[in-house]
Amino acid sequence: DLRLFRDPRAFFQRLLAEHATPGGLAASAFVSIFLAVLPLLSVHMLVILYVVSRFHLNKVMALAIQNICMPPFVPVLCVEIGHYLLYREWITEVSIIVIFWQLKDRVWEWLIGSLIVAPLLAAVTAGVVFLVSSRLQKQRLGHVV
Repeated sequence: DLRLFRDPRAFFQRLLAEHATPGGLAASAFVSIFLAVLPLLSVHMLVILYVVSRFHLNKVMALAIQNICMPPFVPVLCVEIGHYLLYREWITEVSIIVIFWQLKDRVWEWLIGSLIVAPLLAAVTAGVVFLVSSRLQKQRLGHVV
């Protein structure tokens, strides 16, 4: 149903209709975002699916929410922070060449930066998912009663 991609409210309502709790959705979002920020080149989706399956979390939420971390913004942010932590200076020229063509040289910076960004972004995302899904669940239950 393409409507789910255009209407986040419908997406959350559908997830809640599948007996997913706001806490479970938030946990799934946290795990997914945390893993999506890490430099797991080309295997993010597989790792996320494996982990959320092992923890019995909502796979639909995990796969949908991990797209927040798609390049270029989050990887560039991680590389920038990692570079600063290692060398005490910012990368002043942020371009495709500096970040992506030098990726093999920047993976260590990405990893260091992701250890800062991953828990922060995951916590914020999980909080937002929890608040939105709790509110939608209350609205849904209010209409049922």
